[in-house]
Parts: sequence; C-alpha cells; structure tokens
Amino acid sequence: MDIQQFFHIMPNHTCDAVVVGCIDFRFKNIIRKWTDEYLIGKQFDIIRFAGATKELFVALNQIDISV
Repeated sequence: MDIQQFFHIMPNHTCDAVVVGCIDFRFKNIIRKWTDEYLIGKQFDIIRFAGATKELFVALNQIDISV
C-alpha cells in the first residue's frame, strides 16, 4: 500500500481531544482510567513520548503542524 492509497482509505481524521503522556509503562493504566472517565464516547489521540511533560512544547508543535 502506498501513501496515496493510505490517505484514500482514511481521508479525514478528527478528534475531540489529545492526551499527552509519558511512554513509561507505569502510567498506562492511569491514563486509560482517566480517558475512560473523562473522554467516554469521544474520539481522542494519545501522544506518548519520553519526558512528555517536560517537553510539552514538542507535542504542541506537532499539533500545530497537523492542524
């Protein structure tokens, strides 16, 4: 599958929220519980990377690029 075929399958992507978190496995269940409680029935993306809260500007920059 080439990139043009991929975007034909999924031409639009929208979500109600973006959750930014650390890749540390210890946070996985906590983040899931939070999203289950506060984002139930909503579409959201989860962005995880090392040091996410210390490097929040990286996630915000990527969001700016994607919008």
